[in-house]
Amino acid sequence: MKTLKAPRFSFLYKPFMQAGRVELIVTMFSFIPFNKPKEPMLEEEAWPAITAQLGDMPLDVGDFKATGEWLAYGAACAPLGEKVRNIDVSIAINNKPKILRVFGEREWDSVDGGPITQSEVIPFENIPITASFAYGGSEFSDNPAGCGHWPKNTTLDRYLLPSITYLGEEMQAPEDILTPGYFCGRDIMLPERQQYVGTYDQHWAENSFPGMPDDFDSNTYQLAQVDQQLETFFSGEEEFDISNMHPEHPEQSLRLPGIRGRVFITINRSGADQTFEEIPMVADTVSLFPSVEIAVVHQRGRIEVESMDFHEVKSMIGAFEWLSDNKRPIDYYRACRDERLDFEKVGEALLKVAELYPENWEEPPDKLLDIIKPRDPSLTSDGTPKLDAMWAKMKGVLDAGLAAQGLGSYDEMIKADPLKDENPKLKEIRKELEKVKGNMPKTAQELKDRGLGETRLKALVTSYVDNEANAAEAYFKKQCSFFGYDYNELKAKARLQTPKSIGAIKENINAELQRIANDADAPDAIRAAAKRASPSAFGDDFDDRVKHIKELETKQKSLQGHFLPVAVPLTPGANSDLREELSNYEGQKESGPGRDFRGADLSGLQLSGMDLTGGDFTSANLRGTDLRGANLGGACFAYADLTDALLESAYLPEANFGESIIDRTSFGGALMTQANFTRAKGECALFVHSHLDESRFEEANLIAPEFMGCRLANTFFIETSIEGAWFNEATMDNTLFLNCEMQNSKFFKSTGSNTTIIGGDVSNGNFARSEFKSFITINNVKLDNSDFRRSKFTMANFRGSSLTKTDFSDSELNQSDFSETNLLNAKFVRAFARQCRFHRAEIGSVNFDGTDLMDSNFLLANLKNCSAVKANFFNVDFMKANISEVNFDDANLGRTRLEGFRFP
Repeated sequence: MKTLKAPRFSFLYKPFMQAGRVELIVTMFSFIPFNKPKEPMLEEEAWPAITAQLGDMPLDVGDFKATGEWLAYGAACAPLGEKVRNIDVSIAINNKPKILRVFGEREWDSVDGGPITQSEVIPFENIPITASFAYGGSEFSDNPAGCGHWPKNTTLDRYLLPSITYLGEEMQAPEDILTPGYFCGRDIMLPERQQYVGTYDQHWAENSFPGMPDDFDSNTYQLAQVDQQLETFFSGEEEFDISNMHPEHPEQSLRLPGIRGRVFITINRSGADQTFEEIPMVADTVSLFPSVEIAVVHQRGRIEVESMDFHEVKSMIGAFEWLSDNKRPIDYYRACRDERLDFEKVGEALLKVAELYPENWEEPPDKLLDIIKPRDPSLTSDGTPKLDAMWAKMKGVLDAGLAAQGLGSYDEMIKADPLKDENPKLKEIRKELEKVKGNMPKTAQELKDRGLGETRLKALVTSYVDNEANAAEAYFKKQCSFFGYDYNELKAKARLQTPKSIGAIKENINAELQRIANDADAPDAIRAAAKRASPSAFGDDFDDRVKHIKELETKQKSLQGHFLPVAVPLTPGANSDLREELSNYEGQKESGPGRDFRGADLSGLQLSGMDLTGGDFTSANLRGTDLRGANLGGACFAYADLTDALLESAYLPEANFGESIIDRTSFGGALMTQANFTRAKGECALFVHSHLDESRFEEANLIAPEFMGCRLANTFFIETSIEGAWFNEATMDNTLFLNCEMQNSKFFKSTGSNTTIIGGDVSNGNFARSEFKSFITINNVKLDNSDFRRSKFTMANFRGSSLTKTDFSDSELNQSDFSETNLLNAKFVRAFARQCRFHRAEIGSVNFDGTDLMDSNFLLANLKNCSAVKANFFNVDFMKANISEVNFDDANLGRTRLEGFRFP
């Protein structure tokens, strides 16, 4: 069952069974702060505060109650910084108080056999209002946890009096009997609760177990003392007044906000179409925590279902509304459910938490905003008006462009052509900008209300700059025409001559400076300036910055090379020169990092041991190329053809093989951590003994790849086909297989922990002698006809998988989960499978001969035509199991729970 909810309430659900009827009991918790009851707290904020007050006690166990009741958890508190000998604490609901008097520690005393008197009261700061401080004692059945009740002939060092009594009740003598008083829950074993539990006899065991007996009364579940119980359930708008349970706030009050809980289930009832049904909710409990000023409203509902594990209930969605609002129609919540169960919409839908809150709900601001003062939205982080900052940035672009053409700045251009008429459109935009600058709003809401959000402001500035740019271009055309040049021709020529890289820019500028320095016709001052500028034109750190940029480019290709365009092949001449160059490197083993080999044909070359770090081999032909032992860290092989290439023992961390062809490519012993094989394809690729930790195989198509002896920690195989793969003796810690086709794959002697398979087909797999801890399968994985003989799978989770004809003989499977699996014709011969779960498993024609299943659970399982000769079923739970034609000859059935079925 999928539960759909929002973070301002919590869910708890459980079954209730009686007289053949099964009910789903749902509890919704709303966390109400005393100071803002109309803003229920986030559960992640409320639970830590509440559990700290409760200690080992549960807040609620989810049982339906006969009537409403309130509980309180806390202490009697003296005023802050003071101590008192006694104090009265009270909690009133709608002006009906329960008052307790709380004393400091005191005891019965007798001096030299004289009369028995009470000792002086020891002052206190706080005393918990719990049963242990109320009247009672070990032999007082109404409160064995208390103190003050001392049977005759008892010899003790001290005879304490109770610290908590009802107002008006005082102990005058040790033999006085008082009524225990406290605010928290009563123990289930008290007679006042035990009188309702019903009769547990042979009739119940044979006819009702595991349900409640016919005479069970839900008053059993009333935790509070009788004077804290209501005649009916809460309306949801009650008022509470609390005295002396907080050191700084001796008087506290709270009015419940009027919450209406709404809970709906999607259920497939037998013989009927799927339905969407509401569970009626009532508020049956209010728990008060005065010391942290939180109240919890417990709303509870019940609905009849068919099975104790809610197998037919597919989803449950919860919400809350205000009682003052009209109830939303059921179709509204059906639409909310549909959106949250739609795989395409679920991510966005889960963020729409307000849909499950009252109408017109506004999520309270993040508490960090109380600490961090919001910045004026009209200013940048350094206090500059945003409008000025945007204009300065755009004008800077204009100035740079003009300066590149030798025309100075924008302002100089305007001065140089004073007769130029300003475009009327420019005048209009400039007027609007000046108007905005003169009266800039100071808050985000003001900006929004006046239609002046950042997008609008940016649009104004951009429009102004664009029009100025057009004006500048018109000016250039006019100047070119005056000197007899064609503007468009000059512009195209400039583009062709523009350097393509930072290094080329540096070379061009240095060459021009050198030309000026050597120009005999140039003035001496200019030649001297050129000589001084040349070595330092780019600053001392220019080469370092260029190197850093190249490293970033290499990193980008390593991560995203397969998303970049396919490279065009090198021209024959350029390719021939490159091959000759690389051939000459043989023996030197160094080509230099970050080389560009895009589109090159390097097939058959001997490049073993070379340093090709960060090399870009996009779309390169590397068929049969020898790269054994080469340094290829961060290299990009996107779209490359690596058929029959040799990369054994190569250094390939963060290498990108996206969209590459790796037919018979050998990566044996290579270090390939964080490598990327997205959409790679190939047959019989060899990864034997390579290190592939944190690598990624997404949408790859690899036929019979060999990963024998590989390290695959944190490696992801996503939507990948690896049929016939060899993972023998591989290490797979935290390895993920998501919707992969892995039929006929071999995992012989492989090991790992937290390995996960989600969906996909692993049928005919061989896991013999493998060892995995916390092996997990999710979403109906196919493992049919697989071999797990002599394997060790402790705490494995095969829930929902298909395991027909799978063989677990002689394997160790302790604490593994086979719930809802299909085990038709499976074998568990001599398997060691203690504490396993077979809940609702289909167990047909399974061989359990000699299997040790001690402490396992077969709840609601179907066992038919099985052999369990000499099997150990000691303390196994077969409750509600359907068992027929099972051979239990010589099996150990000691302490087995066989109730709920009968042998034929």
